[in-house]
Amino acid sequence: MASKHAALAVPATAALPHSLRLPATSARVVATISRVPRPSLIDLVLGWLDDENQARCGPYLVTGEDEDEADDSVYPAARSLDQLRQLYEGLPRTRGSKREVAERILEGDWRHGVTLYQLAMADMRYLTDRPGALKWAAMKLEPLQADGEARNDMPADPDDTAGIPRFHAPTFLQNLQREVAPVVKAHYYLMRTASPPVTFLRVYIHDSPYSNYVGTRGDTRPSGSKTVYVAFPDGAPHVYVSIVAAPGQVVGGEGRSLRKVVLEALAKALSRPQSRFCLRPTALVTKSLSALLAMRGAGRGNGAHGGWSIFADGSVDGSPLDERPPETSKRTYEDDDDKENEGADAADPLAKRRKALTAGRFGSDGVASTDKKALERVVITLEDAFPRLPHSSSTAEDDEPWKPSIRLTFSGAHVIAGIRALADAGLVDAARMPGWMTGEAAVSAGVVRDGRVVRGSGSGLA
Repeated sequence: MASKHAALAVPATAALPHSLRLPATSARVVATISRVPRPSLIDLVLGWLDDENQARCGPYLVTGEDEDEADDSVYPAARSLDQLRQLYEGLPRTRGSKREVAERILEGDWRHGVTLYQLAMADMRYLTDRPGALKWAAMKLEPLQADGEARNDMPADPDDTAGIPRFHAPTFLQNLQREVAPVVKAHYYLMRTASPPVTFLRVYIHDSPYSNYVGTRGDTRPSGSKTVYVAFPDGAPHVYVSIVAAPGQVVGGEGRSLRKVVLEALAKALSRPQSRFCLRPTALVTKSLSALLAMRGAGRGNGAHGGWSIFADGSVDGSPLDERPPETSKRTYEDDDDKENEGADAADPLAKRRKALTAGRFGSDGVASTDKKALERVVITLEDAFPRLPHSSSTAEDDEPWKPSIRLTFSGAHVIAGIRALADAGLVDAARMPGWMTGEAAVSAGVVRDGRVVRGSGSGLA
């Protein structure tokens, strides 16, 4: 006999609510909770137990109707919020593992499910504890012309914010939801951090436009393609977009399509009538948010890298256009490591000259202890013509220069610092090396012609 109350799926355009609970046994929930460090996990739970968060993070408590029922769980349910607060406040003073705390959350106090709001808080807490967990691609906001092409009339001064759309969180989320809702259902979570001064947006994408939440039930495996992280730096015409959600996760064709929908919606949500914007790749991908803020942020160092960095960070007084030597300097731009090796340099004048030359080419960049512009991977494609040998015979067929396809890949914890160390050791000629090797171009992928980076290549989002 058919049930009188059949399930009915109704199309809806609203965002997934914060209070929607996912099963505590879901692989997504278990993976997200289990990767948060123990101290952060305890602090996170205490935030969930705050009175203001009970509508979105309420735990499982024993009520009057359940008091007579036997609780055979390893972690018996508490009777009040105060009891739970005292329990978790005492955990930092006891010895235990992160797994024990996670099991207590999933099998005991939140056995009835974890809300999307809690999952987003745990996810963002992990990212703030481990800033290098994600790769970020820097995208530039550019105004659109009537024909849909990007204009190049953005302010030339990096400190000029006249061409940047104003970011108002409630209005932006409302516009973003309106653009995304017809295609996918999603959950949105905004978080503000003081250091670095960035507003983070986490978008959990659900690929069904219906409100039956089939995809949020069951033991589905976590997928990085369904979570997009976006960072909005203060006062800068750039947006940082995550590439994958976690190391080792593979983003398929469906995931790329869903992410493309969100990226297109971001620019539309930041636009307003008579002022439309688009997102353009800037060929800069890195795990370091501090590097993105230094090279694609609101500071004065956006256009001053390599040897020019000393004028941006205040190392010397005066202007780079002034041919006269500066009368005073706030500090020398030779790195601190040189001071430790003054004795060795005195015995080797050639090494001292190399270090002085390297300091002039790199400025304050490339010093591993102080430089925040860490790039883990730099890929350069050379399009220069191969030089002709002297006294070589040439024919009509040889009129076209030979341009071999050469791609150079530099990898490491800090590529520019590594190249600077090679120059200090004399393995790279600091006097003849091209400017892009000192980090002047500020890209992680680019095409070099005539010794200069003529254009960046790739967005890093594929």
